[in-house]
Formats: sequence, structure tokens, C-alpha cells
Amino acid sequence: GMYTVCTLQFSRALGLDFVAALCRGLFFSALAAWAVVFVGLLRSLASARRS
Repeated sequence: GMYTVCTLQFSRALGLDFVAALCRGLFFSALAAWAVVFVGLLRSLASARRS
């Protein structure tokens, strides 16, 4: 998330293109983690409504 964006801006400021490529990969892994957490939240809420 925020760490990836900060690292991306830092790499642009220093002209380190290889770090920018790494940030894109980190972005997608962070997005996947948030998706897993969101699905867990939905399952938890659905389970609580059934009880």
C-alpha cells in the first residue's frame, strides 16, 4: 500500500527504474492481501448473521 507508493516515488526521484518494477509487483501482492482480508470480513459477517 503506502510503503509501495512511497518507494515508487523515491525510485522516481533517484532515477532507479529497477526499483519501480519491483514496486509494481509489491502493489499486486498488497492488493491480493487486501482482497483476502476483505473476503474474510464478508465471511465473518455472513457467519454472524446466521447465528
